[in-house]
Amino acid sequence: MQVQQLLNAGLVPTLGPGQVNPAFLALGLGRIPPFAALVEDGRPGPGTTAAIVWFQRNVIGASSPDGVVSASGATLRVLVNPPKQAQAAALVAAATSLPDPGSAAAISEKDYAAAAAELGVEVAAVKAVARVESARSGFIDDGRPIIRFEAHVFSRATRHFYDPLFPMISVRQRNDSLVMGGESGLRREYDRLASAMALDRDAALASTSWGLFQLMGFNFAAAGFGSVSDMVSRMYLDEGEHLAAFARFVKKKGYAGYLKDKAWGSFAYHYNGPDYGNYDDRMQTAYEEFSAVEK
Repeated sequence: MQVQQLLNAGLVPTLGPGQVNPAFLALGLGRIPPFAALVEDGRPGPGTTAAIVWFQRNVIGASSPDGVVSASGATLRVLVNPPKQAQAAALVAAATSLPDPGSAAAISEKDYAAAAAELGVEVAAVKAVARVESARSGFIDDGRPIIRFEAHVFSRATRHFYDPLFPMISVRQRNDSLVMGGESGLRREYDRLASAMALDRDAALASTSWGLFQLMGFNFAAAGFGSVSDMVSRMYLDEGEHLAAFARFVKKKGYAGYLKDKAWGSFAYHYNGPDYGNYDDRMQTAYEEFSAVEK
């Protein structure tokens, strides 16, 4: 049944929060990623509300979306407008776009020396952080920077709105089981990021750690960037950009003293948060390895 037929038949009643209506797919919401998997089941649920709120916020421009579609309301009039449905699809495409890969060049010893001198610490200390944070290159094989999407951070940034509907990308508590290892796992993080970006681009980018030093996106200002998008663009270039951002962040936050004193626990606590695991021991081990080579 087409949208106009639904309207003529009176089959588009007011929808309350979470209710699913037979007109759901016909109204176009089901064709807007990441809501494509939602189906009409006739039962109340968070899917319809989340989709409508997304549409009201991103397409209509509502400052206080309510997730409700009424038969005589503005939301319905816009939903049944094909150009607006196309606009919604274009918005998703724009929201999930990321920069093209850069050179992905590795950090030179000269770069390490300059950053260490700026911070007043040993080169081995900076290298130890890089070893523990990424264990390898700051880029995956296809040239994109290594990332880790933090679902609990995204949940907090979006006030837990998406938790019931998208548990793979939005959870209240940290859940490391959502992150897979290996090269395929590194690529999968970009799939999770793209889903989150379609819901809230800036919150998704800010909820992701980037590059060789796994600097969280929400730290963009302390790392010397004007926006999280600006930071992400620089992360796509090369490892030298990763190092420069790390050095600016550590200097701005006053963490260099921990590296200078080899106070690995204090550094890990402030850099990674209270759940830093055994990062302090691993940094100590890495530092000893690099320090022995440099003597």
